[in-house]
Amino acid sequence: MKLGQALTTFETLLPPPFYKHLKNLHDNAAFSDLDLSSYNLQVKAYDSVPIAAASVAQVHKGILEDGTQVAIKVQKPEIKSQIESDLFMHWLLLQVIEIAFDIPVLYFESFIAENLRKELDFENEHRNMENARK
Repeated sequence: MKLGQALTTFETLLPPPFYKHLKNLHDNAAFSDLDLSSYNLQVKAYDSVPIAAASVAQVHKGILEDGTQVAIKVQKPEIKSQIESDLFMHWLLLQVIEIAFDIPVLYFESFIAENLRKELDFENEHRNMENARK
């Protein structure tokens, strides 16, 4: 999915039907059937049916012990291996684009890979949210 999303950055290089199909990946992430009881959730209750989904995670409603309603972001299973597979395919595609069209796109590959991997680091995301709240 991440590879398809990344491909939409090459709108001018893709045939319109391909671009239109891949653009849908930004808005139509599938829900995963997750067993939230296997996660160490620090909540009093949670809804097992997700309210939103993205490529790396989905969101469930939850309630803390004090009654505060929260959103619980849960990483999808196998996403780490999927990201590595997507990054390899992305690297291959950039190689082809660079060779075929003489466009220096490999320059951005390490930046893209680093940022995709950061999307999987929910602890880093939590720190950033705490820093933003200050």
